[in-house]
Amino acid sequence: MLTLALMAACSGDDPAHFDSEPWDTDTYVPWPDDTGATGTDNDDDGWTVEDGDCDDADIYVNPARDEDPTDGKDNDCDGRIDELFSGVAMVMLAADGSNHRVELIDALGRKTHSVDIDDPALVPFFFSPGASGTGWAIVDLGALSLVEVAPDGTTTLLAEWPEAELGLVYGLATHPDGYYLVTLGNELVRVDGDGTTTSLATWDGEAEMLSLDIAIDVETGAIAVFGLLGGFGILDPDGTWTLEALGNFEEPEFVMYSGVHRDNGGWYAGGQDIDGWGIFKWSLEQGTWVRKATWTQDDWSPHFMTIDGDSGDFYMTTEGGQYPYVWRILADGTETGTYYPEAGTHQPDVSIWDLYTLYE
Repeated sequence: MLTLALMAACSGDDPAHFDSEPWDTDTYVPWPDDTGATGTDNDDDGWTVEDGDCDDADIYVNPARDEDPTDGKDNDCDGRIDELFSGVAMVMLAADGSNHRVELIDALGRKTHSVDIDDPALVPFFFSPGASGTGWAIVDLGALSLVEVAPDGTTTLLAEWPEAELGLVYGLATHPDGYYLVTLGNELVRVDGDGTTTSLATWDGEAEMLSLDIAIDVETGAIAVFGLLGGFGILDPDGTWTLEALGNFEEPEFVMYSGVHRDNGGWYAGGQDIDGWGIFKWSLEQGTWVRKATWTQDDWSPHFMTIDGDSGDFYMTTEGGQYPYVWRILADGTETGTYYPEAGTHQPDVSIWDLYTLYE
């Protein structure tokens, strides 16, 4: 199996098959396609305030524009100013615990920085940028805790939940306002820099949610929680929690491993259904996940996923024997291939787990 997997990786064959419909087309009508004749469009750029124009006095600002990283504006209305995709950061777990590390990869798939984590007992899994603007945060699955990692690799315990009701500390995101978000299976928790924890939402008695990942819409401030069995919930900026869907223990329809938000483009999850591995988008109209792409390379198991919010390109970690990879899946479905490291690179006893997108 390993030989076949390596040959597939080296051959250039795309391991993902895309639906025949356009990548960003849904079964419902999302904005901007729902733009009607009414609405406020003072700058006459074709986008109304109601449809997401975040500066209706500037024709160079609306959700359809590309970001100009030099003009000091949020051109694409995604909540970030002058951002430019610069690669990904990822956490790597060593089987013997001797060399867990953080690696930074540039936009061309080249390693630019590597930091060894100083705690061999740590079991790194979920991974996010440091809330203070430096270093990183990691969920330690072994100790059911949240740990901060300094730029030199030293670790500091920030919070722990040894008696979490479901025995789970899954999911991690760093909020733009400078705090962390963690899920405990049936609860969404805020963790501040001093270790103070605050419960933001619970879904007691509905364990089928089994929260696994968290994503943030940086433009609106909405926070989404993704469940292992396809459950999905949203915490609005006003604090309103809406449980959109639950999973089903007896007859699971989905198994999800990671969730992301595309700027002005909705919520996506990576996982599988009865038809196999794929990338799915949450359909507001249908109240369920709709398959957008199918992962066809059986020898590689997709795990965590992140997204370049501007382009919509996905970056996905996979496992295949001793050859773990990060794959890039272009948003338009024209290309899929290994992003890091080069195909055929041998990395014995190392697993690539969570990752996030870098901007400069």
